Amino acid sequence: MSLAVVLLCAASRAGAVSIVAHCDQPGQTWEGWGTTDLFSFDGLQVEPEAGKPGEVSPQWRQSILKLYYRDLGMTRVRFWPMGYEPVNDNDDPHTFNWNAFVWKGRGTRPVNSVDPFCEDHLVTGRAYRTPGEPFTFYPSAHQWESWMTVKPDSPMWFWGPDARFNPAMVEEYAEHALAAVLHVKQAYGYEIPSWSLFNEPTNTAKIDKETTLALVLACGRRFKEYNLKTRLSVCDDVTPEASAKTIEHVLKNREARGYVGAISYHRYCGDFVLERVKPMLAKVARGERLVSSPVSFYETATRYGKSVWLSEQCSYGDQGITHFDAGRARANHICDETNYGLVNAFDFMLCYFVERGKPGNEEAPIFLRFKDGKCIGAEVNAFGAWISHFTRYIRPGAVRLVITSEDNMLNAVAFRHTANGTLTVVVINNRPERVNLSLHLSGVTEAYESAERIRTSPGKLRRKLADVPVRSNAVTDMIPGTSVISYVLR
Repeated sequence: MSLAVVLLCAASRAGAVSIVAHCDQPGQTWEGWGTTDLFSFDGLQVEPEAGKPGEVSPQWRQSILKLYYRDLGMTRVRFWPMGYEPVNDNDDPHTFNWNAFVWKGRGTRPVNSVDPFCEDHLVTGRAYRTPGEPFTFYPSAHQWESWMTVKPDSPMWFWGPDARFNPAMVEEYAEHALAAVLHVKQAYGYEIPSWSLFNEPTNTAKIDKETTLALVLACGRRFKEYNLKTRLSVCDDVTPEASAKTIEHVLKNREARGYVGAISYHRYCGDFVLERVKPMLAKVARGERLVSSPVSFYETATRYGKSVWLSEQCSYGDQGITHFDAGRARANHICDETNYGLVNAFDFMLCYFVERGKPGNEEAPIFLRFKDGKCIGAEVNAFGAWISHFTRYIRPGAVRLVITSEDNMLNAVAFRHTANGTLTVVVINNRPERVNLSLHLSGVTEAYESAERIRTSPGKLRRKLADVPVRSNAVTDMIPGTSVISYVLR
């Protein structure tokens, strides 16, 4: 590159970069941010990747859940119930033998059951959530009862051949799901809003589209029989493409789509760049989008009024990266998944994980520390700091606004909260040098006066800055290199 070109680029960045939030161009309604609670704390003790860290006391459970709900602002939890019907209750899928169900099960990962998750999130976590704000607590089966598989007498693991779902068990599975929904409603006063049939069925259940349709019909009919509002989410698969034909097949059936509330997917394997931090950041550095369009079944889903959820995402460890790197990479994915993937909700892989000193296969926003077999600390880490710029300040019910940036290295999202009129804009500067910013509001009807600012930059996480004025529907500011700022306009 010639010196003249270098000087021209530097000169163009010396002026303010314009970002415009188009307040008269609304998009999808936001349903919340969440994670998958794989461990329910006790299961964490036997997680093979983390070793056996030890006990998490009731006091530390409260502290961790406070971080999750109040500090990070999460409003969703996807949990993995296992082992609550270890032996088929009877041979009649329409008659319960309640003595066969084990709801407590706390102690080890394969038998986490249902109550441990409910006690943490429905009981303890309630104190830290905003009253009246929508909360979505829903299961996704990752390992179901062995008697439902094609080889019920064989040892079963998540992706083993013996873990394949037996299509002859469709009605028994529906009874199994119904039992859990009824138990949670009776024991905790909470009606589960969504039931995901299987987590990543391509890897685990290996069910075809006809079996999936049969499961949706069987579960939906049982939920309807008991006047439950619970709807199905399909298909929580490893990639959007993996279950695209199945989703279209289910939605084509008029009765089945009446039982479906959300279409859900993950972005692994098929779009490998989203599984590795370095390729993600390399793409961002070229000014390219990480997601450029909605999933293939988006039009069908929205035509029938179904929500679209990205229900799990994480990346795998790369040498030489930090949790700060992982946070910036995922933050850019959030912007693109929201603006161009047009999702209604975004769920990360894990709530919390054991601190191991460097990024592993987790991307968990909360780290736990142990000493002498007991939990001694919990904190929002650098990854959590990055994503909290979205999760804390963009609330359920907010409406996305179209946002444009004249610099592809500055990524942003904008949401208006219709309940109180506040406007949240999150801006990421992916350049290594600082950038002057001019944030404009187009088509605005509200009279915004000031903007609260929260900034994460290298070495300074979630720093509260002085408010700045809104003049002529615009905010001017400076963003340091590789940083993110949340603006809350009031």
